[in-house]
Amino acid sequence: MIEIKFTGETLEEVQALASQFAGAEPPVTYQGPNGLTTGPLAPIVSRPAVDAPAVDAPAVDAPAVDAPAVDAPAVDAPAVDVPAVDVPAVDVPAVDAKGLPWDERIHAPAKTLNKDGTWRYKRNVPDDLKDAVENELSEATPTPTPPTPTPPTPTPPTPTP
Repeated sequence: MIEIKFTGETLEEVQALASQFAGAEPPVTYQGPNGLTTGPLAPIVSRPAVDAPAVDAPAVDAPAVDAPAVDAPAVDAPAVDVPAVDVPAVDVPAVDAKGLPWDERIHAPAKTLNKDGTWRYKRNVPDDLKDAVENELSEATPTPTPPTPTPPTPTPPTPTP
């Protein structure tokens, strides 16, 4: 059942609205404020049910889009050029704490160091491959030998008279 409510100041105004809507004089009932149907004129118009085929349409919960999200006046702002920010490069050491250079076969691509100063390994790299590559790198990379400290030359004691 479809109900359409017409409101107006006078009975004639409501009657005119109802007849314009229906295009002809529809069967009209009046429901008063106490809920009783009393007369032939209608703030609420009741029409007989119409046999119409059902329409399968998906239900859509769409938010209203014609209201602004923020209650603020629109502002015409000029375009602003934002300077590019230079990100400082992170210093990646040439070798780790073991004196080994980074190698893509066994080390993580991010070139990060563990807390102990060694390169972080890739995941799922077999231990025998790690050992073989580290041995290869240690043989190819000369270990710097620290300079041997020269002992200080002793100063002869000064004689006391």
